[in-house]
Amino acid sequence: MSALAVEDVADGGDVVLVSARTRGGPVPCPACGTPTEKIHGFHTRTLADVPVDGRRARVSVRLRRLVCQVLGCPRQTFREQVPGVVERHQRRTNRFAAQLGAVVKELAGRAGARISRFLAVPASRSSALRTLRALPVPVLFRNASLQVVGGLVALGPAWDDAVGEGLAGLSGDEEAALGPGCVPAPSGGQGR
Repeated sequence: MSALAVEDVADGGDVVLVSARTRGGPVPCPACGTPTEKIHGFHTRTLADVPVDGRRARVSVRLRRLVCQVLGCPRQTFREQVPGVVERHQRRTNRFAAQLGAVVKELAGRAGARISRFLAVPASRSSALRTLRALPVPVLFRNASLQVVGGLVALGPAWDDAVGEGLAGLSGDEEAALGPGCVPAPSGGQGR
């Protein structure tokens, strides 16, 4: 939260209340890009932040509403944004959203909502699922199709080189028996 200047920290029982403001300085207009420091007014955003000492943290940020001084600009006034701390329309800081995302990525839905309460990161099951849907999908394989047929994992043609490396430990007869683009399915334990 280095983009913010903390003004006050208060104990609110089960919640730690933090008051902060932006550091000031010129801000570029989102429409025309002209930097401006002319203040039109102020706006307060309340954000949830990562827990402190096992208690929820709530941050009230005082943001400036600025005036674009370019006459033909379609955005006459705009609110200052705090990149790296919070994104537009978000009610959680980026680091809080990342922490909640890590929980729901593993547990999702109701289980994620239940465990998040114990971590002082309360979220409903709907919020947990929305957070999960907002996470980027990890890229495991590019241009490949996987099929399990008769205990073998078949990979698409883009993975022939990678499969060749996996087959290096097999004898010629074993590799020929598997066929091109196939590797033995992982074994190690009982099936589910």
